[in-house]
Amino acid sequence: MVDKGVVDKDAVDKDVIDKNAVDKDVIDNGDTKLALSHVGDGPNLLFVHGLGSAQLLWGPLVRVLQDRYRCWTLDLRGHGASDRTPGAYNLPGYGSDVAAALDHIAAPTVGIGHSLGGTSLARTAAGCHRHLRAVYLLDSGLFRPAGKTPPTALVELFNNQLAMLRQFQPENRPIEDYQEVLAAAPYPAGGTNQDVMVPEQLRGRAESLSLLDPDCIEATLAGFVASDKVARDKVARDKLPRDSVSLAFTIPTRVVAADPSLGAVFRPEHEGQLVALTPQATVFTMLGVAHQLMMIKGYDDEVRQDLEAWLADLEELV
Repeated sequence: MVDKGVVDKDAVDKDVIDKNAVDKDVIDNGDTKLALSHVGDGPNLLFVHGLGSAQLLWGPLVRVLQDRYRCWTLDLRGHGASDRTPGAYNLPGYGSDVAAALDHIAAPTVGIGHSLGGTSLARTAAGCHRHLRAVYLLDSGLFRPAGKTPPTALVELFNNQLAMLRQFQPENRPIEDYQEVLAAAPYPAGGTNQDVMVPEQLRGRAESLSLLDPDCIEATLAGFVASDKVARDKVARDKLPRDSVSLAFTIPTRVVAADPSLGAVFRPEHEGQLVALTPQATVFTMLGVAHQLMMIKGYDDEVRQDLEAWLADLEELV
């Protein structure tokens, strides 16, 4: 006879371990090997990081969601544990990484992406990938610049981080050195990253940058330079369609934008364009926070709450 007041500790521990165990896979995208991990059980969520980050970015959100969802996290090419692919750091390449991850999951999936990760998911959505059922995009670029000058603050940020990588990586500097530099960097709303970033996110960003192929940032900066040249060249600029839209969506879409006054990538003028193309899309502008969004103290909870509420409305789709 089993005493109902006694808990079988071995059985409980096994259940907890099985539920929280992270499975790490290596998948192929042509000749490129990509790191893809998953944990939890339930409907599939695919998390895709931004430029310079990696799977580490999603740790806090995944821990909250893994009891209800199977959470997949991807390292894009040149990032984290994925292969470096010099000369192929562009949106088609990153988008193909997302498609490869979806092919591996091979089941209905909701994509969640920040910045470059959101843009890559959007490209995949525009390609009507059969497994991508909805997208949640955190301050991601969805529209062509149409000859507009790139944001100065973003260019400065990437230039500074590129200089750090070019110096630190050949010297095999410890993660603590990366973290020290990041912590001292100014935050757009005042103070430093040390003052405002969630400690786990600050450490994770430092570790992610230590693994990043510097050519990823170099390629992005080259794109900024080309865009700036077009912006300054009237002849070239006049050949561009005004406010041309890169992507249109036929699946449920949620965009969370940063504060426009703090350098948001998804700008207020983009909302009308997006909704005109995709009537079911919704946009939430998070005032008081810069592009980092869920990396910032207090706003990490706001992002989590918004994502959980949005996912609850999508349960029948995933």
